[in-house]
Order: sequence, then structure tokens, then C-alpha cells
Amino acid sequence: MILFSGDTRSKLPVIKGKDIFKYLRKHGYVKRSCKGSHHSYKRADGKGSIITVAVHGNDEIREGTLRNLIKYLAMNEGKSEEEIKKELMEL
Repeated sequence: MILFSGDTRSKLPVIKGKDIFKYLRKHGYVKRSCKGSHHSYKRADGKGSIITVAVHGNDEIREGTLRNLIKYLAMNEGKSEEEIKKELMEL
């Protein structure tokens, strides 16, 4: 289940690490490496930059981390940040 963070301006979903990985796999990303809690993903077609997500257990992704991840995904996918947020909420 995805909730929203307390700041109503941002409308960022509260999301767990496993949901981020689910989103990345669904959108053509493959795991490149894993060192400790840092998981690196790259698009299977080789386009875009490497995205690294730090996930500690099955904790929620922190707001600042999620905000940066959304920016990177929007840049890599050629979508707006609002589109990425909407897709994350639909998981």
C-alpha cells in the first residue's frame, strides 16, 4: 500500500524499497550490482545513467532519496516528474 508523506505540497508517495525495485524492473531496468544496501540499476537497452538506490531492509525510502530518484527517472525515461510519481502510486 502506498501512502503520502506528511507534506501535502510534495505529494510524494511513501514507498518501500521492494516497490522501487518492482518499478525499475517493470520499466526495463536490470540490476547491475549490489554492494551492501546499495543496489545499482541500468536500463537494459543501455540508455540513461546508472541509478543507485540505498535500501535498508524493507524500510520506506526517505523523502529526499525518493525525490532525487524521481528526478533521475524522469530524466532517464524522458517523462515529467509528475508522470513518474503517478506511476509509482499505481504500484
